[in-house]
Amino acid sequence: MTRASALRRWRQEHNLTQAKLAELLRQHGTAKGINLGCTDQLIGKWERGEIQWPTPEYRQALQQVTGLTAKELGFTPPAEEPPTPTETRPNPLAAHPAPLPTVAEEHDQEGPVERRTLLTGTAGLALAASFTQPPAGISPRSVGAADVRVIRSMLTSLSDSDHQFGGGHAREYATDYLRRVVVPRLHAHSEERVRRELFGVATQFALRVGWMHLDVGQAREARQYLGLAFTLAEEVGDPVLSAWVLAMRGLQEIWLNNVAHALAYTEGAVGMAHKAPPAARAFILGKNALAVSMTGARDDTLRLLGAVRDIYDTAGAVEEPAWTGIYGWGYVRDEEGHCYRNIGLGLQAVRAAEDALRLRGPDGYARIRAFSTGIRAIGYAQAGELEAACAAGHELVKWAGELASRRVNVRLAEVFTHLSPYQDDPRVKDLREAARPVLPSALPAAN
Repeated sequence: MTRASALRRWRQEHNLTQAKLAELLRQHGTAKGINLGCTDQLIGKWERGEIQWPTPEYRQALQQVTGLTAKELGFTPPAEEPPTPTETRPNPLAAHPAPLPTVAEEHDQEGPVERRTLLTGTAGLALAASFTQPPAGISPRSVGAADVRVIRSMLTSLSDSDHQFGGGHAREYATDYLRRVVVPRLHAHSEERVRRELFGVATQFALRVGWMHLDVGQAREARQYLGLAFTLAEEVGDPVLSAWVLAMRGLQEIWLNNVAHALAYTEGAVGMAHKAPPAARAFILGKNALAVSMTGARDDTLRLLGAVRDIYDTAGAVEEPAWTGIYGWGYVRDEEGHCYRNIGLGLQAVRAAEDALRLRGPDGYARIRAFSTGIRAIGYAQAGELEAACAAGHELVKWAGELASRRVNVRLAEVFTHLSPYQDDPRVKDLREAARPVLPSALPAAN
């Protein structure tokens, strides 16, 4: 990692501690009407090279305080790789980009959320209201803490199955369990504390079932179950839980390549989560960064990714929602890889994906590892490193053959889109033949 050694030297020459420098940067931000939220921990990460390129707001503040540019302070900007002609993702919002959250919103400053944004983000989320009607004849009279504990245990097992084997394996069972076990208990008598916990775990259960449906290509049903999840979250009365579901609804639209909807949902989620704990807020803002990256807006995407890192750096001081348990640096780096892929920064995408794989370890969930492997293949293709791209492509073919996940197949098809300029190369032909059993209809005939 590149260390910002000149920053440390400047600080020491001016007899400043990391905490004092952070205070000066915060004061500069306040004078400009921006809450930077800088801490001594963040200064340490800069000086150790854990963050190699601060966000634009921090770079400006550093230059004003020190009189030196970010490069002069030892920071290294990301390589400027031009987008390649193989990038075929549609860009319907390029001419009229949607408004982005302000820096103040990203750093826990309360601000108004336009009503039209929230209405756009939540429109249609009540489509699944009929699912909450209890099936006749099997409704329990009351619900206790043991019911919630057992449902949560089942949710954990089904989530593990989904991540490891793909949504196609346990989807039918999970859907049936939600309908026959979880939903009837929502109508039973319970203490208020138990009721909130029950609706909270039911929210997560409905969300997991929705993603299982998306994993087998059933987009309509996936949207309905996310709509049910939002309805249940609203019953809990926790805006952070509702914001999480809204963000995941946006992530569905990202997978379905609906840019306008992805932006609307994730922007609404960011607005709802402005008072969320750091890890939860970083998770939700990361989904907005993904949506923005789909428009090709490189500077805005990098700014949002920097804000995600800054917010996540402050996590740990307060209790976080249980659903953030999967969220760590491996997740952050994986999400950055997806964003870099979308804005044409191939080598950065490769590095991020490799970091994600390393941080999660060889025993990480198979489908998650497959997604990161696909980003590696695409990133290498964008950078013109054909040998490495095909090697990663063969790894992805193996995953696609073992997982009941249409989304992994979609990622494999994207790899071939990025390799299309090299379709006559023997290495690409070999990869195409290896992939034919799992993608027979998506591949052209060999020449």
